[in-house]
Amino acid sequence: MTEKRKITKDDIWLKARLLSEGARLQFRQAMNKGPGAVILDGCELPVTTPHNKYSSLEVVFDKGHVTISDQGKVLGTGSAPTRWSHDEREYKKASSAAGSDLLAISVHFRCHNHDSGKGCMYCEKTIGNKQVPSGQALSDAIAKSTATAIQAVSQGWRGCLMMTGGVLPPWRRDRLIDRLEAVMEQLHESLDDDVLSQLQITPNVYPPNDLSELDKWKQLGINATSFDLEVMDPAFWRAICPGKAEATTHEHWIEASEASAEIFGRGRGAMAAVVLGVEPMSTFVKGFEDLVSRGVFPTPYFFLPPRRKLGFHGFRPPTADWLVEVTEEMADILFHYADTFDVNLLMDDRPGLTRVGRSFNNILVCDEVTRRLQEMGRIPPGLPRSDVYEPTRFTEQEEQSG
Repeated sequence: MTEKRKITKDDIWLKARLLSEGARLQFRQAMNKGPGAVILDGCELPVTTPHNKYSSLEVVFDKGHVTISDQGKVLGTGSAPTRWSHDEREYKKASSAAGSDLLAISVHFRCHNHDSGKGCMYCEKTIGNKQVPSGQALSDAIAKSTATAIQAVSQGWRGCLMMTGGVLPPWRRDRLIDRLEAVMEQLHESLDDDVLSQLQITPNVYPPNDLSELDKWKQLGINATSFDLEVMDPAFWRAICPGKAEATTHEHWIEASEASAEIFGRGRGAMAAVVLGVEPMSTFVKGFEDLVSRGVFPTPYFFLPPRRKLGFHGFRPPTADWLVEVTEEMADILFHYADTFDVNLLMDDRPGLTRVGRSFNNILVCDEVTRRLQEMGRIPPGLPRSDVYEPTRFTEQEEQSG
């Protein structure tokens, strides 16, 4: 096993290049491994490796070992994360290729925006689902998805339970709370309150039109929300996410996230996924700081062109230079506002998407925050495990300082 080490700027740069440029993928031997992500040796950063036959980068998979090179010069090595077999998925799909602490509970199985020709122009989620269960079949499907989560939690998994699955049609959105209630009832029946309190339980859905409904969500036992704003600039949002823009206003999404911060807690209680690279850096950074100042934790996923012929099919992602620059600006903002959250962002080791030291395949800012904290000696080399909760180990001096 490779010895753990601190994340370096070179690691950040290599991850940025792989995301931006993709790579030519080669497989030397057949293996039960998948190229969806690589775990970089030592620093343990996971990174998506999109295929690009024109890239100068080459990623070679040889059984579990991975070599990353540029025109013959080795830039880094890593391992290919395990791809679970079908029989293992019931529990192990709680962890993604990179060992995720995110587990999705499906409460819907298609996206109405996509079906009506008004989907977000880069999003491929739920497109492959051809049939939408209804009536008892829907209840059974939701119950089965929830049971998978319960099984994982019962075996020690801790993280974020995210109720998601696509946008409901307008005529069904007022019944969303019934689906959330069905999930929460099943969780309460199977797990005790102490275990539930360790989880981040969040709907990843449209915000309700009446924000007072969020109080009802809290009464059910929900302790966070994730309202995916997608795009920071309202003009770009209307063009890129026409279905969302038709349903409500950009400001309503922001107000809903801010209300969540007040009801569920600043930071951990209010999240918002955004897509990095589909609008100018200046408008993105301005919007990012606005969300953070309101107590919202944005998760900025890097734009990767869709494989299907959607609006952004064939578009190029921003350069690695652009990605590193905006990442450093976002990290500056997070450090500036860290102690305005309910628990200091730089000290929060509770399981979930806001946990310090957490790394995403397709996000860099969390890695940059971790890099700086490691450089300061506040957290150790490598990353804490993501598939099972393991508290981040702070230094003795940091623990004494609180």
